[in-house]
Amino acid sequence: MSTNTKMAVVKSAKLPARKSLVPDLRPFNAFVAKCDEVYESYNKLADALRNPDPDEHVAWHIEDDRDVYYKQDIAECREGLALFDRQARYHEDGDLDEDFVADRLGAMISAIPNANPHAPEGYSRMLVANVQAFEGLDALVLESACREIEQTAKFTPAIPELLAALKKHATLWTQRRIAINGLEGRCNHVIAALLKAETKAREREIARQRDIVTRRQQEVIDIRKREAELCAKLREEKNKLDALELEMQEAEAMLPKQLEGAKP
Repeated sequence: MSTNTKMAVVKSAKLPARKSLVPDLRPFNAFVAKCDEVYESYNKLADALRNPDPDEHVAWHIEDDRDVYYKQDIAECREGLALFDRQARYHEDGDLDEDFVADRLGAMISAIPNANPHAPEGYSRMLVANVQAFEGLDALVLESACREIEQTAKFTPAIPELLAALKKHATLWTQRRIAINGLEGRCNHVIAALLKAETKAREREIARQRDIVTRRQQEVIDIRKREAELCAKLREEKNKLDALELEMQEAEAMLPKQLEGAKP
């Protein structure tokens, strides 16, 4: 039987699909990255809110970003929240299901190459108990903390190490949730602040232009006043000149008589 024939037989066989035992870490990674993008945008808008730029184009850009990008990012983050922090993982009192916590911690321990606690049963029991008692625990915090341990630990983590990781990621997820829930509202606040700054900038520019016009008008008044003064001075000097010319004419007219009278 040729190689091509074998390939054809295998391809045509209807075998049941085998479910992969390897977890796909990429969807959660992509979800975290999207949440961090929203958090970064939220912080950038905080800077714009503290120092609003009166340039009208800035307000337009933020409004476009809000409607074109931010709303889509927020929707994707909320879809991720619904998927990775779904209610099925919680009891009615709001606590994470103990079996879910135990399974996730067990998967974490199995990923550590030199995991060999001195008392495995006691360690596992107290590990779950301490995680369950952690204030602010949710599925996202647990997943992020476990992934950090899996990616950094070479030996079984002590309970304080895991609690420190939980604390770190609880803070991060609190910040991300605030950003997800507040990004659109902050956009609106920034746009309003920018428009207000733009209005004030325009009012200042109008006042500046009015001041320029007032100064120019005063300059024209001063020039015309000076012109009038110079014209008056010119007329005065002309009158003096006319008087001198008249005196000279009279003197010239008297000169022959004076010369005639002066003869012996």
